[in-house]
Amino acid sequence: MKRILTLSLIVLLSTVIFSSCEEELSFLAKMSANIDGESWTTVGRTTIKQGEAFIVTGTTIDGEVIILTINGAAEDTYVLNPISGAAGFGAVYKASIDASIEDTYISTSGELVLSEVDTENSRISGTFSFEAKKLDETINITEGKFEDLKYTAQ
Repeated sequence: MKRILTLSLIVLLSTVIFSSCEEELSFLAKMSANIDGESWTTVGRTTIKQGEAFIVTGTTIDGEVIILTINGAAEDTYVLNPISGAAGFGAVYKASIDASIEDTYISTSGELVLSEVDTENSRISGTFSFEAKKLDETINITEGKFEDLKYTAQ
């Protein structure tokens, strides 16, 4: 009986291991940046493709959130410049997931490069930087990057 149980366990583990080899591991996805020079790294990421746009949300273990809205779905450089009227992307930063609109920093200028769009595997990668304001405060998000984010189409 002990031998049958051991053999069954080996078969079960082998099935799980070999069936998961075809799928990429989700822990390869990353999103990070510097906020006024301080390191910011996510533990959770959600990426949604809506038509020809992506919405990327990253959350840290402390509940800090960056949301990027990319107004395009192609590998390209997207610029936010209110003077020229360019709005290729938009972003917000919240120091807390529960932050009110008054405590939310809204991007005023910046650049986002969508460097890889893998439609076959539904994954995107890129870099970003932006300046954001709330009332009379300004922060700078620099050296932002997201890698191998799996997206869901809606």
